[in-house]
Amino acid sequence: MTVSSGVTFTKNSSGLIVFASGTATQKLTSAGIDIGNIQVSASTTATTLTLQDALNADNVTIAASQTLSTGTGNYAISCAGNWANPGTFTAGTGTITFDGSAAQTIDPTTFYNLVIANTHASAEVTLTSGTVTVTNTLNVNDGIFTIGTGNTLDVNYNGLSAANIANGATLKVNGGTVTVDGGNSAQASVASGGILNIASGSFTSQGGMLLNGKLKMAGGTLNLGNIAPTNDALVIGATGGSDTGDVTGGTINLTGNYGTIQKYILIVNDGGKFLPAITTDDTGNLVVLRVPNAATDYIKNLSTSGNFANVIFNRLQIGDASYGTTYIRHSASNTAPLYVYNKFTIYSGSIFDHSLTVSQPLYIDKFVCDGTYTKYSSGNNMFYMIDGDGVPGNGSISGASDPNFSNLDIGNGSAVTVTLGRGITAESLDIASGA
Repeated sequence: MTVSSGVTFTKNSSGLIVFASGTATQKLTSAGIDIGNIQVSASTTATTLTLQDALNADNVTIAASQTLSTGTGNYAISCAGNWANPGTFTAGTGTITFDGSAAQTIDPTTFYNLVIANTHASAEVTLTSGTVTVTNTLNVNDGIFTIGTGNTLDVNYNGLSAANIANGATLKVNGGTVTVDGGNSAQASVASGGILNIASGSFTSQGGMLLNGKLKMAGGTLNLGNIAPTNDALVIGATGGSDTGDVTGGTINLTGNYGTIQKYILIVNDGGKFLPAITTDDTGNLVVLRVPNAATDYIKNLSTSGNFANVIFNRLQIGDASYGTTYIRHSASNTAPLYVYNKFTIYSGSIFDHSLTVSQPLYIDKFVCDGTYTKYSSGNNMFYMIDGDGVPGNGSISGASDPNFSNLDIGNGSAVTVTLGRGITAESLDIASGA
């Protein structure tokens, strides 16, 4: 079928062009004209429809045992409707863009480049079932792309632009699984004005994440980084992060290894935010920092004094069952304190090193020391036990190890109660009036 350039082609929104060949192969030239709904179907033999130029269509259906090919030119496809693929799609190195103005669905398919550019403000682009694989890059440029329960989105590119969420666009994980796992450089990026929304399910980026936009999280798991990194595990940009109310639950696992290439497990640039909802028990958001055996990594918060309160953890844990010998240092280049308003835990076998000469102070509500807390030998580092969760009587120092502090301050000038579950040692101890 050939539609010549300059001709008038009027599609019927309820109509359908069926390509059914008795000789197995058909070609389509459409001159960039929107040709409406198409279907690759069988006649006496299986049909292969090969594009001769870019395709602009509404609903696209590839029937069972049939094939749609982007051809030797790896021609682009714009799909404004649903993508049904019981058959075979030969992507080549082409790009498919879903650019509808209403809800769209995508069947399990392997794409090369996948672009979501739906213009509707609330209707979603969703997967029907199973797995959609992207062998090169994913770009969510507009609209809401949702990965629901039982569905998987797998992006295989190994580079900084593997998965991107643009200004005005949202990638929502609602019970499904997203993996950006093409290699240790496979980085996800959320631009300023873009949103990654994890309601439940999991999002994994092997090469970490550059977060200049917004993270929303009610549950599920966010896994960033690897043990042989070429990127920092999580970088929160000056316009990025999570504001009050954006993060209410879920677990964020950050994995890194500073090693010889000096990549941080967490960097927050001045102006960036991480402000999860604060709970009073073992609920709400948990951030876990993990490095492999005998390795070290660093937290680097570059917030200036006016933005110190922009980064507050609900629960922060150093190490876990899989990375029980994690060694995390509070970087000497930090310009901001470390705030944990619910619980700070050092996992058994792991170390939190607060010994660098210019380390900023720690402000903690509940401290569980099952591993090792390392203070600075000259006694200049402050460890404040505060009321972070709004319950001044529930502060505690507990765990399997006896921590040794440089300067321990109970209350930081406020009346709080801290229950000791372990013995402690401190070079200096200050207990506020009423505490």
